[in-house]
Amino acid sequence: MKVTITVRHENLDEASKSYAREKTEGLSHFFERITKINMILDGKGAFQYVEIIASIPRGATLVSHAKNKEVKSAIDEAVLKMEHQLSKLKSKIIDKHHGKK
Repeated sequence: MKVTITVRHENLDEASKSYAREKTEGLSHFFERITKINMILDGKGAFQYVEIIASIPRGATLVSHAKNKEVKSAIDEAVLKMEHQLSKLKSKIIDKHHGKK
């Protein structure tokens, strides 16, 4: 899985970048077939905006957004939302293959 972290409108320290990379790499635990994750950190104004885009084979692309005054809190919120989306997608795939509706 390829992880790309992009920072806009602000300089981010290495500890925060490392934290973001660590959190996004943990998403493969929820869905093994993720091919690429893009995390965009945007520090406009008083808030930190985080967007995570996960690419999955066969056309699925999942996106989560979060904003918070603290960058680590915004990362945590966006990762949590992505975890829920990945778990839901995995459940749908499993149910489809097992004949459940």
